Amino acid sequence: MSLNKIFSLGIRDTVFKKREKTIAALLLGFTFLLVLLLKELVRPHFQGSGLFPFFLGVSPNLLPAIAAPFVFILFNKESSWPIKRDGFLSNCIVVFISLIFHEFIRSRKGILFDWNDIFASLIGCAISYFIYTKLWKVYFQKIS
Repeated sequence: MSLNKIFSLGIRDTVFKKREKTIAALLLGFTFLLVLLLKELVRPHFQGSGLFPFFLGVSPNLLPAIAAPFVFILFNKESSWPIKRDGFLSNCIVVFISLIFHEFIRSRKGILFDWNDIFASLIGCAISYFIYTKLWKVYFQKIS
């Protein structure tokens, strides 16, 4: 392998790492704003039963569970890029366990423990893993 090819591979990986981190940061920012919007502005106006109020109730767990595993991409210092599939699965597991602990902490403060939030966190982490393995990683491999 020539020195030019080695050098160009290093630059390409650096550019794609920055692009991946930028997209991860945008995903996190968008999710944060969406949760804030749904929780503070929309949810108070929709009470009762039904699918939409249910979604509004679990969205503060579902949406962060989708986005939070991508936080680890922002702080990835590994030489291997992109993050391996099992590494991202570990990210999802850490996020899921963190959200379970959060639910227990909330229940100790007198807020009702909700199994729907735990289930939404599990679904969110599964969606996040699907996004990474089927869409994210494939996109970055195609453009590299």
